[in-house]
Amino acid sequence: MTPPPFSASPAFAELNFAIIRFADVDDGWAWDYNEEVGGTGYQLFATHDGGNTWTPILLGQPNKWGIAALGAGGGHVWAVTFATTASDNYSIFGSPVDEDTWSVSSLTLPLGAGGASGFQMVLESDLGWIVDTDRGTLAGASLTNGAWATWTPPCSNRSYGDAEVAGISTAGLVAFCPPNLVLSNPPPAALYASNNAGESFEQEAATLPSSMTGLAASPSGALFCYDPQGIAASFDGGTTWQTVLGLAGYETTPPPSLGVAFVTPAVGFATTPSGQLFKTVDGGHHWQSVSLPLN
Repeated sequence: MTPPPFSASPAFAELNFAIIRFADVDDGWAWDYNEEVGGTGYQLFATHDGGNTWTPILLGQPNKWGIAALGAGGGHVWAVTFATTASDNYSIFGSPVDEDTWSVSSLTLPLGAGGASGFQMVLESDLGWIVDTDRGTLAGASLTNGAWATWTPPCSNRSYGDAEVAGISTAGLVAFCPPNLVLSNPPPAALYASNNAGESFEQEAATLPSSMTGLAASPSGALFCYDPQGIAASFDGGTTWQTVLGLAGYETTPPPSLGVAFVTPAVGFATTPSGQLFKTVDGGHHWQSVSLPLN
C-alpha cells in the first residue's frame, strides 16, 4: 500500500501522529496532527482506489489546531476542524465518500477554555452524533437527512468529566457520564440509554466498574470499557460487568479512549495502551492475542 505523503515537522517530529479511516475497500482518509506551537498544522489525504494514490484535502484553517474528529457513515464522510481564523468555533465539513466535494455545515461547535478540547463522533447508517467536551460536556450535534443540528447530549450538567457515547443501532445510543467533580456532593458515574436516536435518555440501574474510562459497543449490543483490571464487558445492557481481558499494569498507563472495534456481531479487535492486539470470535466473551510484525 502506498503511504500518504506526510511531511514531518523536523523541530517537532515527536508531536506527529497519524490516523487512518476507511469507509469501504476503496475510499479512505489519513491525517496527521502537529501542535500549533512550532508545528505545521494538520495534513489530510483522501484515497479512492484503496490506497494506491492519495490526494491532499484542505479544510478550513490547517494552521489552527487540526482535525478534531473524522468518520464515515451513510455514504458520507464528516470531519470537525476550524473553519476560519476569525472564530474560535469548530465547524463540520462533509463530502460523499467517493468524491472530494467538501462543504461546510452552518452549525458550529464551541472551543472550550479548559485547554482539553475533544470531540467524539458516532455514526450509525445515515444518522450521527457529535459530543463536544472540554473538562465537561460543552455541546452536541445530531445528523438527520444530511444536515447537522444542535443536540443536547447526556451529561451536559456535569463538569470536569467528559461524556462517552456509543452507538448500537440507528435508534440505540448508550452514554457513560462521569461524576460531577465540582459539586460538594456530586452525582456518581452513571450509564444512560436512548431508544429514540438520542432524543431522550434514561438512566440505567447499573453498578459500573471502578475508574471506568471509555465506552464502546458491538453490533450485538454488548458494551465494553477500560477499568483498572483491563477491558470489562456487559452483555445485559450495562446491568452487570465482568473483566473479559485482563491487562497487567494497565492502571499506570490510562488510555485516552477505548480501542475496541467489531466487524461483525461476533468478530472484533481490541488494542491496549502498550500496543498489543487481541481478537474475539464470540462477541467479546473471550480474546486471543494476535501476533504483529516486529517492524
